[in-house]
Amino acid sequence: VRVHEPVFQPRGVADVAAFGWAEPAAERLDWAARQPRLSTELRSCAADVLMLQEVQFEKAADGTLELPQWLQEVARASGYEARIPPQRDLREIAARNERVLGTFCAVGNALLWRPSRLEAATAAGGKDATTRVGLALRGRRDGPLAPLGPTAFFSVHLDAKSEAQRVGQLEKCLEAARSFGTREVVIAGDLNTEALRGSAVGTLLCTKSLMAFERGASRSASC
Repeated sequence: VRVHEPVFQPRGVADVAAFGWAEPAAERLDWAARQPRLSTELRSCAADVLMLQEVQFEKAADGTLELPQWLQEVARASGYEARIPPQRDLREIAARNERVLGTFCAVGNALLWRPSRLEAATAAGGKDATTRVGLALRGRRDGPLAPLGPTAFFSVHLDAKSEAQRVGQLEKCLEAARSFGTREVVIAGDLNTEALRGSAVGTLLCTKSLMAFERGASRSASC
């Protein structure tokens, strides 16, 4: 789910982020109109895992950056736990937004899951970033998802301009999954590409390319 919170909405932002086709903005795009509908949708979808992009984090009383209040309320009401980017990365993007947009605001991805149905499959998470948050989960042994073995979930926001960077971001997901000890991977988010046949992203994600990637990684590890 691409949240697209209000820091990106002021006039003057690049046309690609202006969404002129979503007029009248007061009814469709303005945060005051979208946020209640988004909260309702997230609560009602009953998903076991939520992958969110462009979340606008808020500063807690102790100075750390955390999920915004409206999303914390969704998480509490629906029984979600959350994984967010490292504090250092959030502060870096907030400083960048202050320079560019005039507002100290951290924006990034988040991954929410239901601990009543899923549990961590490994003690460690991946090397997260503001545009990639990952975690290995498996079904709770005493629940209906017990057959689900260790699976790596990644909430991603791939680069909007560079196919090479998009491929690099996806490769990092695959490397993290391998470090989790699993080849089962779910990648979701704002891919900024249709991954058409013949494209670099599409080629990477096809079965034969993934197998070649794994073989190459194994050879590298054995050298």
